[in-house]
Amino acid sequence: MGKRVTITFPSDKPSDFYQKVWWFGEALHAPIVQDGLGALCDVDKVRHTIWLDFADPHDLGKVKKIVRQQLARFDLLADAIVSIG
Repeated sequence: MGKRVTITFPSDKPSDFYQKVWWFGEALHAPIVQDGLGALCDVDKVRHTIWLDFADPHDLGKVKKIVRQQLARFDLLADAIVSIG
């Protein structure tokens, strides 16, 4: 059974914050989609929530590591709420 990781950001931030969210989403594309790990939402339409789906539950640790690394890279760790379902 597949899993979904949802990353939610506050809605009351200045526009430059959401530019970082967009870059974060773009940075997830290569390690998630291009490497065949899973699917990513259309980040061009994202403002507050980014989601990604992956099929193999054994990949959860790898996915969490990628998300955490990219959140740190874009200085978004403190503002992101990550849920797994």
